Amino acid sequence: MTKQTTQPAENDAYECTKEDLLDEYTREEEIIEQLRKIDDDTGLTQSVLELYTDKRKDLPITKTLIQYEEDPYKRAKHLKWLSASTNRDGTFRSLEDLVNNHDIRPEEVELFTGDNKDKKFPYREINQLSRVKLLNGTEWIVRTERWYGLTKSCAIVTCPVTLGYYKHPIFKSEFIQTDKENENSPTTRVVRVTPDADGHVAGVRKYTDKYSEKKMRKYLRHSVGPTGRLNTITLIKENASNPFAIHDIERGITEDFDELWDDVTKAKPAVDIKELVGELRKQSNKEVEDVEHFQ
Repeated sequence: MTKQTTQPAENDAYECTKEDLLDEYTREEEIIEQLRKIDDDTGLTQSVLELYTDKRKDLPITKTLIQYEEDPYKRAKHLKWLSASTNRDGTFRSLEDLVNNHDIRPEEVELFTGDNKDKKFPYREINQLSRVKLLNGTEWIVRTERWYGLTKSCAIVTCPVTLGYYKHPIFKSEFIQTDKENENSPTTRVVRVTPDADGHVAGVRKYTDKYSEKKMRKYLRHSVGPTGRLNTITLIKENASNPFAIHDIERGITEDFDELWDDVTKAKPAVDIKELVGELRKQSNKEVEDVEHFQ
């Protein structure tokens, strides 16, 4: 296989945006709002809906809406970082802002940029790239990043961010009578969701970043690894017990996923100890014969 060289791209910006930071939650909330509207359109009051609720099984969406968060701690952390890294007008705080507000002197800028004079705040770095293949044959990209921002007190604040998927709630719709005591009353549609073991709404992971070699190369240009850029790609296969890392970046980007997966997961051939000992003895005897012949 001919190896390809990663070429730098023009206009290769990779800026921090509020849309990217909150993408997961925005997508989740759009689904929830759609489900809540179905319940709201029934015209039933909350007390009436509760008459049809079995709290050990299904709950109307209106009863669990406030609980719908895949990871409340993660969301709060992202919002806290966003608040600390932005000015009052909602723009991200930059080094120029700190200088203009006399929070730092111009000669102190290099304390934040180091040897990279072109470093701009805020900025983001990709720490892990995953190539995901689902059972339906589609492939996706998941990025694990770290974002860096500036606070009003001139501190650098960081935040971990995972991009490429969100949680879609599991739900079902059914028709119930508007008057439970009257079997001849009209029926109306309501949406029910199933809570998980922790009382939150159960959901299915939905991926959002379609795989392509071009995007992977762009992400690699903004990645950070132990010795520069990332030197591994993580392969994830739906229903497989563990992910696997491939250390050849070009193979991880260009080769067929299933061929790569089979190559990195196949069992290594077992070593036959008796055969190995026999080979070593043959080599040893040959060396002895060579020495005697030389003498």
